[in-house]
Amino acid sequence: MIKKIKRKLLHLSTELKLYCMNQLWFLTPSGKKNLKHLEKYKNMYDGQRCFIMGNGPSLLKCDLTLLKDEITIASNAQFLIWDQMGFVPQFLTVEDRLVAEDRKDELNAITKTTKIFPRDLSKHLKSSNNAIYINFLRNYKDFPKFSDDFVKQVYWGGTVSFLNLQLAYYLGFK
Repeated sequence: MIKKIKRKLLHLSTELKLYCMNQLWFLTPSGKKNLKHLEKYKNMYDGQRCFIMGNGPSLLKCDLTLLKDEITIASNAQFLIWDQMGFVPQFLTVEDRLVAEDRKDELNAITKTTKIFPRDLSKHLKSSNNAIYINFLRNYKDFPKFSDDFVKQVYWGGTVSFLNLQLAYYLGFK
């Protein structure tokens, strides 16, 4: 059945095809396994606090060692300064297609954190034991929306920090 649907998608726009193929992937055995993995994180940190870290050059002007024993969510190429920080954040997110393409080798090699990636970046960011794909909606009505069901869908909000806020909410942080 999925093969028949894929054949019919050949006549649609590239963006719409990618969207539909990603939606179908979540119905496959691999997609269902991925969602089960993601479901384990719901409210994992109920009532605790976390720090959503930016990723600009000003980070190096801060004493990041203060966050060593905290739960942190990092994004994009922030992994480039993890040695200087003295710790690895618990979560790493990427939603930007250019970051995924430019940093794919380094991102795919990271094993010491949980990585959260939109499924539409799977061409560059590969599945692994520590990588979880999400159903990430980039184009939708009534922008911006905030997801209250991270397993079902997550919304683009103009910055990776918007993804990180939705992740923090899903994880149960206050």
